[in-house]
Amino acid sequence: MKKIILLILSSFFIVNFSFSQVVGSKFEKLTKLYNAQRYEDCLYKADNYTYKDKTRKEAEPYLYVAMCYYQLSLMNDPDVLEDYPKALKNAIKYLIKFKKKDKKDEYYTNNIDFVNKIANIILYQAKKHYKDKRYRKASSSYKQFSKLFPADDNIKFMTGTCYMLANNYSEGRTYISDAIVKLQDNYNKEKSLKNSKTLPILEDAFILYSNYLVNDEKIDSAQATISIAKDFFPNSGNIKIQYNVINKVK
Repeated sequence: MKKIILLILSSFFIVNFSFSQVVGSKFEKLTKLYNAQRYEDCLYKADNYTYKDKTRKEAEPYLYVAMCYYQLSLMNDPDVLEDYPKALKNAIKYLIKFKKKDKKDEYYTNNIDFVNKIANIILYQAKKHYKDKRYRKASSSYKQFSKLFPADDNIKFMTGTCYMLANNYSEGRTYISDAIVKLQDNYNKEKSLKNSKTLPILEDAFILYSNYLVNDEKIDSAQATISIAKDFFPNSGNIKIQYNVINKVK
């Protein structure tokens, strides 16, 4: 799995070990260590800041921890791989912690390139999970993405769909009902959907969820769901096919 992800990283992104330091940094020591590519030293110091009373509420050290873990995840050094087997997983974990700490958006928007970089990795992992029908893991990955982009209702709908397919009906219904209300409200106001980058995921989610409803013998709900999808995606061949198939079900 790790080898596959590293291959994806090299194809989606230019692997750059001098990825710029935190924009708007107030922690000069962390900036110097990071720019010197001393990622382990920077990681230890940044992590230490997350425990100190004076700095544990600061968002920036969490971002540096995430960035350092990410850089370590790209290395092929056997010693590094042995010492940091969960580097990428930790990069995601600490980036989510950073987002939670950055309540006033002192860093999030200014460092969105790095956030997007990690978000793309999360989406790749999530898609692989649901293609392999590992829906519980898929829902967890999509939920991670939602913590970085809480306003993305496309992903929330897919999260709910994966929960339903993983037999977690309570969480699934909560995510789906919340997302569909917001999606319809926005569509009625704007006659379009937000977050174009994740629209293909929403399209897949409608097909997955309507299939789930058909298999659960909830034909009326399946027809209502795919009708909404048809409005949202009037030019989608896949949605049209699904609409026709479901409406022929007796």
